[in-house]
Amino acid sequence: MTAEPLRDYKFTFLHGVRVRSGTNYLGKFMSCNPHIQLDPRNIAKVATALAERDRNDSTRAASPLAIAPDATVVDTTGVPIDVVIEDVLALIRTRPMTDDR
Repeated sequence: MTAEPLRDYKFTFLHGVRVRSGTNYLGKFMSCNPHIQLDPRNIAKVATALAERDRNDSTRAASPLAIAPDATVVDTTGVPIDVVIEDVLALIRTRPMTDDR
């Protein structure tokens, strides 16, 4: 049995910069300083840095990071992974694959 790519389906998953910054900061911080109290001001600094990186990545001249025009955007901010998976599967079920293989 061979698996064929789901070429009829294109998804872009977005996750809010605020959540990403907290996760990013928490992971880096806790790995280096497990005994020190977290500072919310640092999370804000990480959020600013991530937003700047996203802006730079999407506006650069060479290979800008962009959402494909035919992609379905799925915002996963604050959504549990099992719900995201079920939502994506529901989208796939409502749009059958084409038979032009």
